[in-house]
Amino acid sequence: MASRRKYRGRKDRLRFAQLWVLIFIPVYLLLPGFKGYSGISPFKTWLYYGLAAMLLVGTLIALAERPKRPGENGADLRARIRSGSSRIQAAALCYLFWTLLSACFSPYGADAWYNEKAHETAVTILLYILMYLCLARSDSFHPHAKRALLIALSCFAFVSLLQLFGLNPFGLYPNNWNYYDGYGKQYTGAFLGTMGNVDLVSVFLCTAIPILLIYAWKGESSCRWWALGLAGVCLAILLWMHVLCGIVGLAMGLTVCCCVLLPKTKNQRLIWVGAVLALGLAALGILWVWDPPVNFLHEIHEILHGNLSDRFGTGRIFIWRQMLERIPDRLLLGTGPDTVRLTGLEPFRRYDEAGTLVAQASLTDAHCFPLHILYCQGLPAMLSWLVMVGLALRRWWKHRDDPVAAALGAGLLCWVCAMLFCLTSVILQPWFWLLLGLMESRTRLSDRKSERD
Repeated sequence: MASRRKYRGRKDRLRFAQLWVLIFIPVYLLLPGFKGYSGISPFKTWLYYGLAAMLLVGTLIALAERPKRPGENGADLRARIRSGSSRIQAAALCYLFWTLLSACFSPYGADAWYNEKAHETAVTILLYILMYLCLARSDSFHPHAKRALLIALSCFAFVSLLQLFGLNPFGLYPNNWNYYDGYGKQYTGAFLGTMGNVDLVSVFLCTAIPILLIYAWKGESSCRWWALGLAGVCLAILLWMHVLCGIVGLAMGLTVCCCVLLPKTKNQRLIWVGAVLALGLAALGILWVWDPPVNFLHEIHEILHGNLSDRFGTGRIFIWRQMLERIPDRLLLGTGPDTVRLTGLEPFRRYDEAGTLVAQASLTDAHCFPLHILYCQGLPAMLSWLVMVGLALRRWWKHRDDPVAAALGAGLLCWVCAMLFCLTSVILQPWFWLLLGLMESRTRLSDRKSERD
């Protein structure tokens, strides 16, 4: 009877975590809310809060009903629960500790914990870490998660293509405008798909493409062509958008992936290198013919000659310079989570070739995630986050022969590379913590199997 109860409890726990992942992927990716792009951030924030609460409650119920092994006392049970911890989880908790401490001593008080304009305050980051811990400490990966991603990403790509062809599905653009009315023509900003800001979309696609490619390479034969074709469509969308943070992040990430995941035999290695080089050269060729990066090349030329302007990098040099000048004032704890908009930085201005002001916006983000953490949460929080990422990539290296771990780790790597140049958002961040939790769950399962063998 005891063994039967143990098996039933374990299966219920597994089914719940896996079911949550299968729900989260399509729901969080595809639901844009009911107010179009103007209300997508608040909607996604509360949607995430609801989904994270669902996971936390389910995990607590599973832990409360967790059966004891024969002859096991309470101390043994607590020790068994703690045995699932890792250095990555310790680094994540350290990052959370310094984040909460930063919020406690923030000069902006309650706004560092939650406010209606900034959606990545201390409460949101707390939910990120708790979600990650719940997924990492349970067998949360299920084979159907691959198909859930393929289906959801196919729908996302279809909506994005419709918008790139000038249509307005679901009325996401205001006044029946379309994608090409953005960029300051009819409305500020640029939006695509069911995620909103094109910078966020580019990072998401940059994360998804390596996962799809590795799944097509090492995954099930029944879905390989689907994954490969979808990767091509996502790459086409990424190039069509022409958002450099995603393109550069993908190029950096895939270069490292080639070094880590290359096949062992010489012939397979040559084929893989040739395929990646051909794909990269074709993408660069299409991008060059379609929209030559003249400004980018000019900026590189000027930087090499010692001429650095605040206008370079679509204004990122201007943003980074301002933040770096202020960081020493609050180096240890920063200004508080997601409080950039409250610190009185000089607004960003964009001019056309004639010198006419075409856009002005207050600064709300560093457009470089490690710098954003350093400015808002302080040096210890940034170092904790970097250590966590380093340990995760080390685990990815160790388990690179596992197809699922290889794909998840490649997605994490490309996400980190792209986020060196992109803004952060609650629309995008949960995907990082989801991939991190799934990869750790998968690798822990592999470690247990190897120990039994």
